[in-house]
Amino acid sequence: EYFITAPADITPTLFYAKTKREQADIVWKALFIDRSPISEACRGIITTLVAFGLADEVQARDLGAIRGFYSAFRAKGLSGSEEFCSVVYRTAGVRYAIMTNVPFDANEAQHWRPKRKEYPCQFRSALRVDPLLAGDRRTIETALKGSGYDCTLEGARRYVRDWCDTTRPEYLMASTPHNFVLQDGK
Repeated sequence: EYFITAPADITPTLFYAKTKREQADIVWKALFIDRSPISEACRGIITTLVAFGLADEVQARDLGAIRGFYSAFRAKGLSGSEEFCSVVYRTAGVRYAIMTNVPFDANEAQHWRPKRKEYPCQFRSALRVDPLLAGDRRTIETALKGSGYDCTLEGARRYVRDWCDTTRPEYLMASTPHNFVLQDGK
């Protein structure tokens, strides 16, 4: 949205070369100070800030004070992050969100194994099993071998069961190609 109103000499390349703080300053000035924030995106930001109790800061267009609100959470480290998540969920009326977890992706698996990570109760898990339905043998065998399982049907069953024990998913999920058909009896 900023680039619709940006001066011609501010190219995306120049803008993105700036720090995030500088980018935020520019966007705040352009969309919230120099103009009335009437777009849907701007109204969403204003609505969120007001819901967080920052109506006075919004009214004053005080970006520093708004940053202070967020910095107070950031300064507390992990506990501040968890506290902020609780504020967001409570404000939005959301009890929990479900995270997608892909046990066949080594980059993701490292966050769950060798020891299960504990997450706050508002984060629940779903287990993606796309490679199984797609018949992606290479991905499946790489994951099985890398975790010490036999590259057999029983090894794959054990792997998925163990991941269910590890992540305690709410459900299994998979995306399939548009032409995927499950054959009867197979």
